[in-house]
Amino acid sequence: MDPKLIFGILSSLMGTLTIFPQCYKTVKTGKADDISFWSIFFFMLCDISWIIYGCLDNYDLPIIFTDSLLLLHHGYIIIMICRPKKEIYLDSPTCP
Repeated sequence: MDPKLIFGILSSLMGTLTIFPQCYKTVKTGKADDISFWSIFFFMLCDISWIIYGCLDNYDLPIIFTDSLLLLHHGYIIIMICRPKKEIYLDSPTCP
C-alpha cells in the first residue's frame, strides 16, 4: 500500500475524531449554547474549501472523505446552535 495513502487515511481518521467529542457532548446534553457560531461557521467554510481542493486534485479521496464528514459534524453543531430554545434567557448566546 502506498505510504501517501496510508498517511492520508490516518490523517483523515484523526481529523474526523477532533470534532467527535464536541458532537458527542452536544448530542448527550442537547444544547450547544457555549459553542461559538462563527467559529463553527468558518470551520464549515474551511471544510467546503478542502472538499473543492480534493476534487480539483485528482479526486483525493482522503481529503474529500475527511472534510465531508467534518462538514456533517459542523453542520449538526450549527443546527444545534441555531435551533429555537425552549426557554429564552436575556444573556444567552443566540445564532446571529
